[in-house]
Order: sequence, then C-alpha cells, then structure tokens
Amino acid sequence: MSKKVIISGFCVVVILVGGIGFREWKNNTIKDQRITETQKEENKNNQPVTFEDLFNNLALMKATTPDVSDWVGYRNDAMGFSIKIPNDWYVESSNGKFVCIKSKTRKFYFEGGESCGIVVNKYSEDDFVRFIEMSKKDNELKYIELDSKKILYMSGYSLPRVAIKNKDDVWEASIQGADNSIKNETLYGIINFIRFE
Repeated sequence: MSKKVIISGFCVVVILVGGIGFREWKNNTIKDQRITETQKEENKNNQPVTFEDLFNNLALMKATTPDVSDWVGYRNDAMGFSIKIPNDWYVESSNGKFVCIKSKTRKFYFEGGESCGIVVNKYSEDDFVRFIEMSKKDNELKYIELDSKKILYMSGYSLPRVAIKNKDDVWEASIQGADNSIKNETLYGIINFIRFE
C-alpha cells in the first residue's frame, strides 16, 4: 500500500471521528441547555413572590403575647408608624428607613462597635422577599401568631428578626446587639403592637 492511501485513509478516519464527536458534543450541549432552562423555570416557579408566600411550609412556633402595659409609646410621623418599647429603652435615631432603639442601662456591640439593641426597618415587599430568599439557607424560618397576626420569624446566622406586612411594605424588628440578654419577647411586643398612621 502506498503512503498516500494510508495517509488518506487516516485523514478520513480522523474526519469521521471528529464529526461524530462534534455531533455528540453539540447534542449534549443542547440537552444541557434544555435541562438548565427547565431548572431555572422550576426554581422561578418555586420562589416566593409575596410576603405571604414565605409562610408556605413553615412550622408554627408557639409564642405568647407579651405584657406591654408598662412600655412607653414612640411615634414616627415621617415613617408613618408608632410602636411601644420597654420603659428602660429609648429611640436614639431615625433616618426615614429605620429606627435605632437602645437600652438606657446596657450597651450593645456588634462587629466590634457599639450598636443599636433593636432596629425597626421598613422594606418594600419585593426587597424583603429577595433578602429572605438570599439568606434562607443560613437561617431558620418559622412563623408565630400573636393576636391573630401572622408574623415571620427568622434566626440562625443572622440575629433574630420578626416581620409583619402592612399594605405594600414589610416592617421588621431585629436584634442588632450581639447579646443574648435581649429576649425574643421584646421583638414580639414591638412588632405586635406596631400601628400604622
């Protein structure tokens, strides 16, 4: 056999193997794209869209309504709400998006600096749902019912927080001071007795 025939035969085999390999690669790529698109669609359909969706499949956590009879009122006209806070606490500052609540008798620290003990935040519903979805894998979600209100509770990697919805906004009270002396009941009292103007 001549060298030309051997080289030609070799080239034909390389071209055939290359063509078959390319066709398989392309088919697998298209198949992977379809699987990825299907997964994205399924994930999109499973993700909560509203605050109420966050409660799907959550366990109910037992809680009792705290006694707030000796708490003092705080009203914020700029943000359009009022709350009650323990009488040995005070509101230090507000910037239109959150209110910083501190204790008169204790200091709280978080990430190396002095911090609010509790913060009350206002979020759009979309922003809050996105935040919960991003942090859900590091936190445990439950819900509590206080005076027939359904309240979302989250703890774990983040410090405990509770949230309730009012019209288009979600209001959240969260412990900011990394101190176990702040009891969840304080959060429950603040969020349960929040009133909107």
